[in-house]
Amino acid sequence: MKRTVILLAILVSIALTMSAQIDAKGRTVALWGHVKDSFTKFGIPETRVTLMTSDSIVVDTMCVFNMGKFNATKIDVGYRFHVPARPARYIIKAEHPDYEICYINYEIKHVARNTYFDAPWHLMKRKTSVQTSREGGELGTVVVKATRVKMIYKGDTIVFNADAFNLPEGSMLDALVWQMDGVELKDIGGHAISTDSTIRCVH
Repeated sequence: MKRTVILLAILVSIALTMSAQIDAKGRTVALWGHVKDSFTKFGIPETRVTLMTSDSIVVDTMCVFNMGKFNATKIDVGYRFHVPARPARYIIKAEHPDYEICYINYEIKHVARNTYFDAPWHLMKRKTSVQTSREGGELGTVVVKATRVKMIYKGDTIVFNADAFNLPEGSMLDALVWQMDGVELKDIGGHAISTDSTIRCVH
């Protein structure tokens, strides 16, 4: 009698084990998710999503698809992976050239009769212009040029800085005077005069 009970228990155990193996191999559940801009909450088309195990082994990868509009203006995009119907932990990575990479950790704890699971939204942050420039390649040589101040007021006197004017080498004084606003050169001893106020030229 004892032998019969023990044999029956062994057979039941084997049957349950085989049933679990068959269920794990044959049955799958859908793992859904959404990818959105963190600020606008708009879907981000052409985002690539990678499903990985908890130790970063790639299971599957796909590009998001259009899931329609969830209101009058905002489009919705998402992904769907088919995974074995058993408890497991996953890492889901979303990538887009204009956004920072976004990771979501998700665990399927109890499958039961569930046919699908919804992962938390991927809320992706748009890259700054500095990040985009760095990833696009190295910048060439940048030359920074200072700008000289052409004139300043000192009391009732306008002081012009001759070095701030762009003149060909060997230019005469009159070429400089013609570039000064409100100043004209008159034939009274070669003086530069202004009808507005007193001027002084420095070099």
